[in-house]
Amino acid sequence: METTYSSNSHTLANASVLLNKLTQHLHGFVYQFCMAPDGAYSMPFASHQIEQIFGYRAEEVMADASKMLAMTHPEDLQKLEESIELSAKNMSVWECEWRILQKDGTELWLYGSSTPERQADGSILWTGYIKDITEIKQLTEIALMGSLALEAKPGAISDLLFEIDADCICTLVHSSTSEIILKGSESIKGQSLKEFLPEGGLNAVLLSIEEAKRLGRSFGRRFFVEIQVGVVFWFEVVVDAKRGGHTTTQYIVLVRDVTERKKAEDALYVDSVVFRSITQGIVLTNPQLSVIAINDAYTQMTGYTLNEVVGENACFMYGEKTNPDTIEEIHQAIYNQQEYFGEVLYYRKNGSAYWCELTVKPIFNESQQLTNYLGVMRDVSERKTSQEKLLKTQKSLVESNEQYMDLYEFAPIGYVTLNESGMISEANWKARSILGIKRKDLGKERFARFVVLEDRKKWQIQFSALRELSVQEELAFDLKLINDVANQYIDVKLSCARTDTIENHAMVRVTLFDITEMKQADLALRQKEAYQRSLLDNFPFMVWLKDTKGRFLTVNKVFLDAVEAQSLDEVVGKTDLDFWSPEYANVYIKQDKFVMDQQATAVNDEIIEISGHPRWYETFKSPVIVNDKVVGTVGFAQDVSELKKSVNYEKFKSRMLELVVRETNLPKIFDEITRGLEQLNPELFCFIVLKPKNKNLLHVISAPSLSDSCKETLKEVKISLGNGTVGSAAFLKQRVVIDNVMEHPYWDKYRETAKKSGIGASWGEPIIGLSGQVLGVLGVYRAESKMPNNYDLTVIEQSAHLISIAIEREESISKIEHLAY
Repeated sequence: METTYSSNSHTLANASVLLNKLTQHLHGFVYQFCMAPDGAYSMPFASHQIEQIFGYRAEEVMADASKMLAMTHPEDLQKLEESIELSAKNMSVWECEWRILQKDGTELWLYGSSTPERQADGSILWTGYIKDITEIKQLTEIALMGSLALEAKPGAISDLLFEIDADCICTLVHSSTSEIILKGSESIKGQSLKEFLPEGGLNAVLLSIEEAKRLGRSFGRRFFVEIQVGVVFWFEVVVDAKRGGHTTTQYIVLVRDVTERKKAEDALYVDSVVFRSITQGIVLTNPQLSVIAINDAYTQMTGYTLNEVVGENACFMYGEKTNPDTIEEIHQAIYNQQEYFGEVLYYRKNGSAYWCELTVKPIFNESQQLTNYLGVMRDVSERKTSQEKLLKTQKSLVESNEQYMDLYEFAPIGYVTLNESGMISEANWKARSILGIKRKDLGKERFARFVVLEDRKKWQIQFSALRELSVQEELAFDLKLINDVANQYIDVKLSCARTDTIENHAMVRVTLFDITEMKQADLALRQKEAYQRSLLDNFPFMVWLKDTKGRFLTVNKVFLDAVEAQSLDEVVGKTDLDFWSPEYANVYIKQDKFVMDQQATAVNDEIIEISGHPRWYETFKSPVIVNDKVVGTVGFAQDVSELKKSVNYEKFKSRMLELVVRETNLPKIFDEITRGLEQLNPELFCFIVLKPKNKNLLHVISAPSLSDSCKETLKEVKISLGNGTVGSAAFLKQRVVIDNVMEHPYWDKYRETAKKSGIGASWGEPIIGLSGQVLGVLGVYRAESKMPNNYDLTVIEQSAHLISIAIEREESISKIEHLAY
């Protein structure tokens, strides 16, 4: 079965580790089991112990758990499936005991318990655990067989044994000495279960009867009775069904006191957990030294699992370098049934050697007969290695004491020893030169005297903390010292540690690192960085630096303003996709890749969106190469929008003038002008309306980008004040600009057309002839409600003038041709 997986894979991984840790010492595993709406089973999670029971790894049953159910004992399959269906139907806690057949035919008893939760997709997710109860079941069966054997002697049974009919009425009592679970009736024959059983016992018996009704027998269900505060008795219920024909007519019920067994089981479980949790390796053998049991620490230490060593002689880990004398000592102690303690070189499963601190203890029973040997193992390889190194070091120190003293005295690092009052008791040459103190003055000066006044309080606080440290604990901090002899200040880093007490006086060992030059270099570096930052921020164009993955490492202030960021922290680590639309960002990313792949500079004119408005920038992008390796890109972008506009307009104007001079087809000239204006500013929709002679009307002549409804409206526009933008402009003989057509009164009649066509703003530039007469209007619509800028107004005004030239030129040519004929 399958369930919805969490998007936070990182949280699920940590939870898995934690669950594995929690379950590593249990005879079972924690799991999540899912039943999809179509009835399919899956196991989204299981701790690694699942393999020990079912023989499958967690990932093998994650998508399909049916192979686990297929291992169910045929006699228990119906019970298991019914328990799952009942839990799913009632959304109640699932609990079941059943058997499985492992791949080698071994039969295991399992106990499972989990809590269901309905998922959004209709599936049901159970979370719980399954454990191996085979040993407990075997003990229970043995105990039950012994108890039921007494049925042949009614009255001799010490627990409650009785028979009931299908209506749960007691028909026969074999023994009723278990007064703890009875409600006080002297005779229970003829009574119903609820009349003589306590609530907990009644529920347990009724559930067992239901199970026996289906399966013929029920055993193992338990309940407890608290007879007074803190005093609890546990009971176990066994029910056998007596069938008459095809129906069950009688049930034999045995209620046994298992309090002592429960205590023993609990104690056994605790002992098992303790045994498995001990950090030293534990091995238990029989008197012949054959391995019976090991704990997890043994496996971790040696690499051997229980299956690999059980039945083997416990002394199998000797190797070629194991000391024969040590082997003889161990064997002699075992032969004499005596304890052994010592260190022995053992070999792991992978062949590596390790030093083991071994304790062997013989175990005797009450008759002083040898029953077992217990071995306790601790890996002391590191300690042995450390001891060997220490011995070598000590030998080296003894041999080179004078050399060491010279190294200490003339070391390039200052060493100072202080007593508990802060008095300098010892200092090497470097420390004395830093402080400006002579050897003869050691023991006469406190270290605080050499600390500058502004740092003295800091020293007092740190020294007080030093005196509270444990031996070998360290504390590091910076101070500024003063050398009176050299009349100079020195920046130092102190590494301080408590040492062993000498003559009842606590000592502090101080290491002085002169960091004056480092501080000066750091200050110079920070100043340099400040200068560089100031330089970057004062560039009038955008500057950025990226790594090979396109993540910004630094940018200047112009860049921050462009992306509306307040600080570098809002930009560093992000990519173009975080600031620009995908259409533009993917272009920039592609350019960066080209620059890095080709290791060449690229210069481009490209559009960058600033506050949602596209602007033209000239960009320069180069690879950053360190030690022949490309580590990123650097880029510069200068706003050339105005320059681009000017250049484009000059090209447009030249082309239109040439067209006016050469072309005689006015509609073609008008269409070229309107299309050219729209290319200069894609936000505009341009059109031309002309005034016929002797008529007070305007007719649309050119409108290549307007909708049909707009063209229909402009087909015949009366020249009058308030009649839209172009009608009013023609009437006033001056420019009319309307930044919001939905609110302006000139557009009252055309509001619906504006709404359908998405018109937000409009302006009209009258086309005036040489004699001052109105020839028409150059109109402009814009989707966004806003005023035109100076550039747009200049372009429209000059274009209207070009149109007037073209019209009057055409009229002049017509007159000349007329006169010629």
